[in-house]
Amino acid sequence: AFMKAYKPMVHPMASQDLWAKTNFPPLLPPEFHKQQGRPKKTKISSVGEPSPSSIPKAKHLPRYNLEIKCSICKEPGHNKRKCPRVNEAGSNSQ
Repeated sequence: AFMKAYKPMVHPMASQDLWAKTNFPPLLPPEFHKQQGRPKKTKISSVGEPSPSSIPKAKHLPRYNLEIKCSICKEPGHNKRKCPRVNEAGSNSQ
């Protein structure tokens, strides 16, 4: 069955000039149509509304020169994890 299926062979041609001429029009690719899917993230702006690219974007604040304060006791120099007041309050609650 294998030999019977693959016995006929298509031989390559040297160039497009050797192709047989036909009276049919040339084949064209299919027309483009937009696929369905998730809607766009940006909304369509109205006529009087400025475009999103013209609005300046906010910059990130730098972390240097910021004094770290504890969120529990509000004192600088340590954070919530190393707060000495938590240890005092934790030992009294148990």
